[in-house]
Amino acid sequence: MSHGLSGSKMDLAAHCLYWAREDVTRPSRPMGKAARIGVRVHKMAELHIKGAQEECPGVELEDAHEEAEARALWPSLRTWIAQGPWEGAELPLLYDAATDTASVCGVGDGARDYQDVTGMRLPMRLDLMSYEGGVLEVWDIKTGKSTNLSPAAESHQLLSQALAAHRHHRALGRPKPHTIRIGFVVPMKTKCKDENCAVVSPEALDAHALHTRRTLLRLPMATPNKGEHCWRCPCGPSKGFLATCPAWADEEQKESAA
Repeated sequence: MSHGLSGSKMDLAAHCLYWAREDVTRPSRPMGKAARIGVRVHKMAELHIKGAQEECPGVELEDAHEEAEARALWPSLRTWIAQGPWEGAELPLLYDAATDTASVCGVGDGARDYQDVTGMRLPMRLDLMSYEGGVLEVWDIKTGKSTNLSPAAESHQLLSQALAAHRHHRALGRPKPHTIRIGFVVPMKTKCKDENCAVVSPEALDAHALHTRRTLLRLPMATPNKGEHCWRCPCGPSKGFLATCPAWADEEQKESAA
């Protein structure tokens, strides 16, 4: 059994940790339309940066309309990506909160389901990372609504990814970056939105390292915390599915009785 926490789930973990416990069963639910399109766009970016063909096998879209929607977002993202040299795309990193270190994942630890990750390790995939002229940048591609994004400087996801990138950078023996920039890039049909970005200090990353360590230490004892965040939770209610979280048990029993 592995815990369900990863860098991309740290924003949800800030509201509730129960779902990520190793002893909690997280139901398998089919990928929705938005997620399928998002995965396709991410794969196109990864293959483009690696110099491969932009066709991307392994992600089946529901129909031609979804394919068209994914393709419509690609030209603006490709133009945005051309602005800088990217060192990594979909880079799988594993941050160890016990030692405050990070390394590139192997096949098992880097798998999307993170089946083998337990204890104090936090796996993640960095959509885009670059290091040039003392500037370390970490960007996350979002194909959904940009209005749902928290400010970059407050995003636990981006801070976790920047923390792992910084520690990995340090492990390679490189000079200390003088600037660390994080942000979300949102591809649209005509342009990319990237206004939501921030410069973070090494001290902010040190503080997040402590926060991550404390989060993983209290994970085995986490209790459910019901709230508006539940719609994003793998154990919460969603269209066509009942919640498996005990915080929703009483309410769903009432609905069933009615």
